[in-house]
Amino acid sequence: MADSSGNQLACSTAGLKSTFPYFQAVREVGHFSLDEERKFHDDQSALSDYVLPPIGCNLSDGYHDRFIEKPEDESKAEHINTLLQWILLHKEYLNANQHRPQEPPRPVDVVCWRGLLTKIMCAPYSHGSELCISIIKHRGTFYMSEYETKNERAKRLARSEREKLMCYWGHRFEGYATRPRVRADQAAGDKSGEARSEERPAKAARTERVQEEYVTNTNVAYCTVARTRLERHALLIGAEVDCIADGKYVELKTSQVITRPQQQMSFLRHKLLKWWAQSFLVGIDRVVCGLRDEGGVVREVQEMSVREMPAKVRDQGMWAPHLCMQFLNAFLEFVARHATEPDKPYVVTLLAPCTHFSIAADQTDAFKFLPSWYTQAQ
Repeated sequence: MADSSGNQLACSTAGLKSTFPYFQAVREVGHFSLDEERKFHDDQSALSDYVLPPIGCNLSDGYHDRFIEKPEDESKAEHINTLLQWILLHKEYLNANQHRPQEPPRPVDVVCWRGLLTKIMCAPYSHGSELCISIIKHRGTFYMSEYETKNERAKRLARSEREKLMCYWGHRFEGYATRPRVRADQAAGDKSGEARSEERPAKAARTERVQEEYVTNTNVAYCTVARTRLERHALLIGAEVDCIADGKYVELKTSQVITRPQQQMSFLRHKLLKWWAQSFLVGIDRVVCGLRDEGGVVREVQEMSVREMPAKVRDQGMWAPHLCMQFLNAFLEFVARHATEPDKPYVVTLLAPCTHFSIAADQTDAFKFLPSWYTQAQ
């Protein structure tokens, strides 16, 4: 167990068990889509198929004239609302004993986005990082949502045009590596099969035309909802997913072409850790990475197996999967001990240069993120 005294939890792997904690096989229980206007749909309309992205594609394409970016302040104020919308339509998944009819109903322990759990898992290895988390215990379940710290907000607002462009590159790569799925009703209407049997030159020309007109809209999202258990904690996790291939989800990433040993060490220590953690949490095993140059042109496409990622750092001792999961479990135990009063926000913070998570009850209601339309509908 990580050092925990009073209302603090050491952000360290020291003292954690050297074995992998019990982690139940991840099971997808649902999904939903957000459209171009960020409207919720209880379906797979936003799910895209994976296609091999072309070598030489320009990730800056469309940045100035075909980029619709969701307002970041609005995005952060959204918290877990779309996940809550899904829950109200599928309340049965809030019962941790749903598939054990002989046992009485028991609420799941934690509801949150995958991204937050990823940051917690990686925190002991992310020196200088900051986190601010609001936690509300409602009807026996801990709902967790991330808030932006003052330092994080200041950094975001001070980003250079170059930094903003580099953030866009990841979104644009998704455009090259995906295509909309053909809906069942569309496929049924195509009785002749002609649309699916185009000549290759015509198809290639159409693909080029589509890319020239492609609009990157970060309002659009497809999300999976998964159930799992970490030791005694039953988790209901929402996660945005990039695309699907052969019936399995695929994560899309970009990274700079590595030309120096220092770049390789940094990639393994930081980026690979994050990729492993976020994929492992929801049972995704395939990552496709577009390796780009400094100008944002993709020079190579590389596939990685999530299961094989830890072996790349085992000899260097940079990070260990079992310690990430043990720390996440220690964090959830820490929350369960302290966030005891129902429907009252508790705020957990990790602020540089501190090396401990601290927890305190919110006295202002500034961190009360659960909307009344959700709490009153349950």
